[in-house]
Amino acid sequence: MKTFNYERYKVELRYRENIMNNIDGARPKCIINNSLSKEDGYLIHRKLKNHIPTGNDFIINQGADNLLSDLFNHWHEKDKDYSLRPDKYWWHHILSRLDNHLLQKLTNDNTLYSYIATKNSITILRKLLDKFSPEEMQQFADDMQANAEGDSSRTPNQDIMDAIEKASASVQNSIKKDISDAENLPGGFLSGDAPNDLDQLEALPKNVMSKLRSINKGQIGNFLKSTIDYAIEATTGKDRVTEESIFEADEIDDISNIENFAHIALFDDLMVTKKTKHVSFDIYIDDSGSMASKVYGGEFNNTQFRTLAHLLAFRLMQLNILRKSYLFSSHGQIEEFDKKDLFKARFSGGTDIRQCIKKAQKEKRPAILITDGYDSIDPKKDYYKDMYILVLGTSLPSCFIEFAKNNQILFFYNSKFTNKLDYKEHRISPNF
Repeated sequence: MKTFNYERYKVELRYRENIMNNIDGARPKCIINNSLSKEDGYLIHRKLKNHIPTGNDFIINQGADNLLSDLFNHWHEKDKDYSLRPDKYWWHHILSRLDNHLLQKLTNDNTLYSYIATKNSITILRKLLDKFSPEEMQQFADDMQANAEGDSSRTPNQDIMDAIEKASASVQNSIKKDISDAENLPGGFLSGDAPNDLDQLEALPKNVMSKLRSINKGQIGNFLKSTIDYAIEATTGKDRVTEESIFEADEIDDISNIENFAHIALFDDLMVTKKTKHVSFDIYIDDSGSMASKVYGGEFNNTQFRTLAHLLAFRLMQLNILRKSYLFSSHGQIEEFDKKDLFKARFSGGTDIRQCIKKAQKEKRPAILITDGYDSIDPKKDYYKDMYILVLGTSLPSCFIEFAKNNQILFFYNSKFTNKLDYKEHRISPNF
């Protein structure tokens, strides 16, 4: 049972109070007067304050806290209460370049998406401060103010204006991409609680989202589709799950993600899912230390085996044919995990496949097991007709012969698949 740490609670409370005091103190310098809630203020300033170069003299004069508050309110508030200050004309100009009404339909009143948009928007400040000195930025702000007040001889620096225009377009594209990534996560991965959801997103490996964006494309799409198709045939003999482009669909009712039309952030081609017979799987993912090994070559270059395994689980979730998900390692280390923990490693060490087979036999459901490991099982007692094994490597011991004979093993190596096998001495090897 967790014990309450009063001293830690007091420190956390003081930290929250200090943040809110900073926000309240900054408000007179803000140009958007809407108040941040305590929860949003704490979240945004705790996580993003360090993203702004607070040591820069220009930012010190302008106030990092109020710039951050303005950015968040720009995205979060539908009805903005503006108070345009002459010394902040430069800042209003930047916000106006980010005034994308379609994007704001997604971010308004949505803390998670507003956080994503705010984090990306800070990039404009960083780029400007990297390229121009504090003195140049201050001169730009002064010239913007003088020009707006009627002094036509004070022309703002055109290089800075161009840099703002270029950076704002890039930022909006980044926001669209990141919101699309969040929306494409399977149901249940995000809870609706913004602080928790941000923690989940930040726990994803850096290269995972780029892989997820390519989930229907190239080698990645082939990897996932081939694995699922082979598994369905090998374990149940039932028809495959297939997808085709919207342009090949016969009936509009067949379109599986018609909701993409409603979201400006989602640009992937609509796909049609056809499932003539339904089958669902449990998935067992080897999370031993060796699953940190990497693939070399092709689109998968430098991708960990573990990431490939989790991508497959993600795809099963998308197709709604995933029942339960397990991580396993050494004997006794097998644990069901929640969708939101999909990309979090739990174990390391050896590999015990037998425990997965026994559990799948007990559950009496089709199962996919993903491993790179070498383990010993009883060829007869540990055989399960509805378990399909994807091997990320080049061999299995001969004790898996019953799985091999019944076409329940698929090898993936160097971006290639094969279910053609060679039986040599005490091992089973792929024949590419």
